[in-house]
Amino acid sequence: MTETSRTPPPGVALSRRMPGMPPGQRPGSAPRRRSVRVPRPPADAPGYDLKPDPLAARSSAAALIQGLRDYRIWAGEVSFRAIAARSGQRASASAVCTALGDAALGRGEVPRLAVVTAVIAGCGGDEEDQAAWATAWRLLQLPRAGQARPPPRAVSG
Repeated sequence: MTETSRTPPPGVALSRRMPGMPPGQRPGSAPRRRSVRVPRPPADAPGYDLKPDPLAARSSAAALIQGLRDYRIWAGEVSFRAIAARSGQRASASAVCTALGDAALGRGEVPRLAVVTAVIAGCGGDEEDQAAWATAWRLLQLPRAGQARPPPRAVSG
């Protein structure tokens, strides 16, 4: 007696869940990502504003990295894994660790923009915080962007 194959013919989907597969997942589909709720850091006491200012961190790569490290501390020393998870994996935990580590600070390498926004989002920063840190990153990467520009010329016609 030959045992029948459990593999369906091409084009026919399996209707049973495979052993070890989470409920609701179909064979051949990617696992579902869980939505991660990112808590906002608690506010500072009245009269104190200890949140790091990104525009003060635009003078050098080391200043930007130190500002990101300070933001992480201000938010409660969020772990690198939590930053990666809370940011929706915009940057991996190892990428965040590398970007904020002592070696990066010593080299003065500017982290990628995705890592900068992942750190801020992962530490509970809102869209406004992310935009401010992205602006600091852009000012550092595009030195001429911080200089005053002449107004656009009027087109005569």
